[in-house]
Amino acid sequence: MGRVEDIDPLHLEALTTFRKYKQAQPSEQERMRDELDETMNEVSLRTKEKTSEDGKKGHNVYSPDQKVLFLYYLQVKLYKAVKAAKLSGVTERTGQKWAKRLKDDPEWNIFEKQTNCDKRKTEVLQQEHKEYIINLYDQHLQGGTRCGCS
Repeated sequence: MGRVEDIDPLHLEALTTFRKYKQAQPSEQERMRDELDETMNEVSLRTKEKTSEDGKKGHNVYSPDQKVLFLYYLQVKLYKAVKAAKLSGVTERTGQKWAKRLKDDPEWNIFEKQTNCDKRKTEVLQQEHKEYIINLYDQHLQGGTRCGCS
């Protein structure tokens, strides 16, 4: 039980100075965060330039830069949806909708074009009619529009 080990003081001192050196160095995560902050500042400046040029009212089409900024403020900086929307140049209500949708459906892609599926016109041709017409033109390659209509 009274085990005595020979400890080389040089190794012990080297270990403590290495530990101090390691603690004094910024971590990889901090460096990545700084790079991300710089990149987002550049994107923010680009977005502000574009929105000041447009200056139109009405229907808003948001650029990918604005969407990236919104996600950055919402998920990295942990701002509320309204503040993230204001900082990224998105209307407040749109920012709230996006935040709710991201919370409810994590698989939702904010970069896809959003379409209003509720107000679409119903299709004129049913699927079986479409298949019939396609097969008809496949069988009669020289057939014109009269062949399909009769």
